[in-house]
Amino acid sequence: RQFQCMHYRSGSKLAIYSDIPQPKTIAQKLEGDIKMIAGYECQKYEYKDKAGHSKTFYATSGLGIDFPSPQEFEGIKLEYSINHKTLGPATVTATKIEYVTLSASSYDIRDFTWISKEEYTNQSKNRKEEYAEKRENFKFEMVGNQLLPFRMIAQDGQKLNYKEMRGKVVVLNFFFSSCPPCVEEVPDLNELKKKYENRDVFFVAVTFDENYEIDQFIRKTGFNYNIAGDQRSYIDELGIVSYPTNIVVGRDGTIQYASTEAKPDIVETLSFAIDKELAKKLALSTEMKSNGKGKKEK
Repeated sequence: RQFQCMHYRSGSKLAIYSDIPQPKTIAQKLEGDIKMIAGYECQKYEYKDKAGHSKTFYATSGLGIDFPSPQEFEGIKLEYSINHKTLGPATVTATKIEYVTLSASSYDIRDFTWISKEEYTNQSKNRKEEYAEKRENFKFEMVGNQLLPFRMIAQDGQKLNYKEMRGKVVVLNFFFSSCPPCVEEVPDLNELKKKYENRDVFFVAVTFDENYEIDQFIRKTGFNYNIAGDQRSYIDELGIVSYPTNIVVGRDGTIQYASTEAKPDIVETLSFAIDKELAKKLALSTEMKSNGKGKKEK
């Protein structure tokens, strides 16, 4: 068997096991074709790939170990060709081999939870389906309801009291610093905030990260929202299940829009929801003036 071991930040340990795959082809040794690689004598081998093309590699039995490979041969490869997605065709060659003595605890997996690869794959599929359902339920349950009030201290020391924001459109972003999609959308969110400068729109970013992590995040990304950290309790109470999540709250405190995934058109999407809410105030003011004039005429 072979094991893929994972140690999660939560402290849980998982060992995913599967059978060592059997070689699919036999590599033929090319007698007399020897090469020194990283101080070891290597023998050249040849085999056919799936398309029937001849491929070669160099391997040594001098290390006294075999490594699972699609080709059957003795030893371990020290030079072989690959077709890298970014680099294109390339040759991988060992330059140095070191021997390290490990303590028994470094490869002891008796305190890990063992699970087969098939079972892990099925569980992952089920989790993805449950996760997708939770995301959709979140949007369905949130839109049209009043936002849960909050009182937070922003990274710059500013007090963020939702009651004082009533009457404005509030845009909320939920993120964490090690979330790649969260990082990627920061330039778009900065653009959005700049677009609504001097308008009745207030931007707040909420995270469970600690203040020192937020400080590093700001220096790295230049995120210009009002950022409040260490808000795990509010995030859990609100039911956030996906990152990044973006929410637009109307002037009356009603959630008008919720997005639970990164979007390439996030600026346009949020702008549409914001503009609708800003227009409501304008429409209401126009109606009040019209009614007022009517009363005066009477």
